[in-house]
Amino acid sequence: MEKSDMANIPQAGIVGAKANLRKAQVKRSGRSHNFHRAVLRAAEQVQDGLDGEI
Repeated sequence: MEKSDMANIPQAGIVGAKANLRKAQVKRSGRSHNFHRAVLRAAEQVQDGLDGEI
């Protein structure tokens, strides 16, 4: 492994940790659950629309 490769690993780990922290914060606030439900509802409506056209 070259030095440049080694230098990139910690940074990727930090970015990943920040992303996980953000996800955890959103989850704690309960927004992610509501958002997920909204996405499912929208998907169902799209599916209903497609079924109606066929």
